[in-house]
Amino acid sequence: MIEHKHTHTEAHPQSSPSGVANANANTNANANERRTVASLILQVYNGSYSEEFFLNSEHGKFYRKIFLNTMRHLPFIDSLIDTHSKSTTTPALRSIIAMGIAQILFMDSVPDYAAVSTTVELAPKHQKPFVNWILMEIARTKESILAKHTIYDDFPNNFINNLKTHCTGAELHTLLTTLNTPPVYWGLDLNTGKIIRVDEHPQNLKTESDLQKHGVLPMDKGSAMVALETVELGEKIANDNTNVNDNTNVNDNTLHILDACAAPGGKTVAMAKLLPDALVHAVEINPSRFNTLKSYLRGYNVSNVRPLNKDIMDVTPQDVPLCDITLLDAPCSCLGTVRRHPEVRAIKNSCDIQTLQPIQLAMLHHVAPLTKHYIHYCVCSLEPAETTAVIQDFLRTNTEFTLERQGYIMPHLENSDGFYRAVLRRL
Repeated sequence: MIEHKHTHTEAHPQSSPSGVANANANTNANANERRTVASLILQVYNGSYSEEFFLNSEHGKFYRKIFLNTMRHLPFIDSLIDTHSKSTTTPALRSIIAMGIAQILFMDSVPDYAAVSTTVELAPKHQKPFVNWILMEIARTKESILAKHTIYDDFPNNFINNLKTHCTGAELHTLLTTLNTPPVYWGLDLNTGKIIRVDEHPQNLKTESDLQKHGVLPMDKGSAMVALETVELGEKIANDNTNVNDNTNVNDNTLHILDACAAPGGKTVAMAKLLPDALVHAVEINPSRFNTLKSYLRGYNVSNVRPLNKDIMDVTPQDVPLCDITLLDAPCSCLGTVRRHPEVRAIKNSCDIQTLQPIQLAMLHHVAPLTKHYIHYCVCSLEPAETTAVIQDFLRTNTEFTLERQGYIMPHLENSDGFYRAVLRRL
């Protein structure tokens, strides 16, 4: 993925012969793909998004970069459109203009003339002159525009304000900068139980079959850390003879783990492979994601997982035995994943979080009587309303559990997604 730059060493990148060659290759791409990028941006403006990254397209990676760069800088790009437009632009037109601006300002591999011409092609006939004018004006003044641009311009104010509960000043600047750069691709080596960088693995891991062959789970570092912490809880219970599962329906000393929201299955596979004597009860409500989970289990040759296509809120003691550990990776805003999914910052807002909070709390209360020893609660979010506030509310009304530990996984410290996790122990 391309690294965007805020300064340009060449005032006119189109003068570079290699730049022209790249531009010709890119501008020869199917116009439908450019329209698809605009339609994806429009989805974000309308508050939704379906992942379509042109996986079957020769030029898919290039257009994916356009989309991601647009999303990383969307608040700043919106402010530029507002500054240059005297009238209100429709979301559809704004989507087209935004992708053009992103290429001009944040993709040095795209010559200005190519960004302008290919974007103008997408506009309705009567709006082409306006789109051409605004993009030409952005290109003409881009050096002064970028000189004024700061990392704070790329994030909604409420998002920044919530991050201030974690850090301020120079550290906040570092955190925001990390969140706006392409992610590192991590994996969990199932042979060693170690988190590794996939691109630094001695084998060439480019395909899903390569990863499976060498026992490497593609997982963000934050997700892998959560999985390993759950494994540690399992090892702790297994080593304590007083904590053997004594459910009357269980005839052995099997360690039972409830994976309450299991798909797509990375944590499920990690727990099952690293705790081979355990039985993981993997619950997933969505049929499509459930099929993905089962495919994951087959790919990594996992035999000690019992998948269950059901809503965790409908799971009863008749469905699963009393489990030693419950891993509850609860539905959340996913705002901790903005490094990989920068569109999330534009889609999710405080109203979404307020809607999700009671769901998270209800799930905690539901899995509590299904859990014998530990609930491991986690969300890929740094928002206090989805993290510490949920745990505080749960403990206020459930006196059978106590908070053993909690903490955040910070992207700028771990080079990962942002995560929160809390270990609740039954008294």
